[in-house]
Amino acid sequence: MSKKFQCMYCGGTGLYKGFAEPEGHAVICNRCHGKGHMDFGKVAFTGRKTKQGIQWVLLDGGLWMMRGPESYTNKISVSEFREKVSE
Repeated sequence: MSKKFQCMYCGGTGLYKGFAEPEGHAVICNRCHGKGHMDFGKVAFTGRKTKQGIQWVLLDGGLWMMRGPESYTNKISVSEFREKVSE
């Protein structure tokens, strides 16, 4: 049985919010691929956490920065993200 550990990059949320993402937006964590856990780490994974203040998940992996605000259409709601990306 393999043990799962909380992703140290997104804090177990599966979402990354840096300085460049618009208010209320995040991107899928590219380290854990949105699952919130990894095969190695320090903190045991107990389930994917929620990220406060996020309503939208941008799906183009950062390309929106080069395309500008009009490309924000390539996004899904946080509830859709939680349904589509399973732990």
